[in-house]
Amino acid sequence: MSTGRLGEGDTAVQQTIFDAKADLLTATAADTPARLAVGANDTVLTADSTTATGLKWAAASSGGMTLISTTTASGGSVNLTSIAGTYKHLLVVMSDVSTSNDGNLKIQFNSDTTATRYRWTNIRGYSTALSMVTDFEDAQIIVGAPNGILGSNAGSLDNTNGIFWIYNYTQTLDRVVWGRFSAITAGVERLCEFDGFYTGNSAAVTSIQLTPSAGTFSDGDIFLYGVA
Repeated sequence: MSTGRLGEGDTAVQQTIFDAKADLLTATAADTPARLAVGANDTVLTADSTTATGLKWAAASSGGMTLISTTTASGGSVNLTSIAGTYKHLLVVMSDVSTSNDGNLKIQFNSDTTATRYRWTNIRGYSTALSMVTDFEDAQIIVGAPNGILGSNAGSLDNTNGIFWIYNYTQTLDRVVWGRFSAITAGVERLCEFDGFYTGNSAAVTSIQLTPSAGTFSDGDIFLYGVA
């Protein structure tokens, strides 16, 4: 009577190939079984042709954000430098930022002053009006022009707050930039949404310089995130 079990002379994988809970049976080649040891907690099984078994355990891709740096807004400019190319996008968050004079925010990448490489449009909303400014010949993206989005409101709840994204910052084509800010400048509440491109430079974005068009930064924090 058959027991349904393999006999001693049959070809079978021996139980002793496994050493721990959750070990996996895989192969290193045709007809060549092998053990893949269990991975660390919260890792996922990933194909990798460079390993002996063609598999490996790797950290799960969360799609989240990593805080790269926190910088106090002070002086004539803020420079976010040594940005690694290990993310998909970059996000800059400006929190309670004030300046010594009302004005615009200038954004420049990689210390690149070539005017034709920056394209930008401002759509500005005010208490009573809406207007748009487009420019194609500046050595940076200018946010808030011409009436400003940075305010001299140190210590006030009306400081400038906003975000801007640099999408696909490592690619060699156009890098899309988009953001939105709010502030009170010259006693007027202002909202500004802008979009633009950084184009014509094949190098990845590795540095971002933020400069007020008038005066200096005097208060607030600037956070740089890498987005997976």
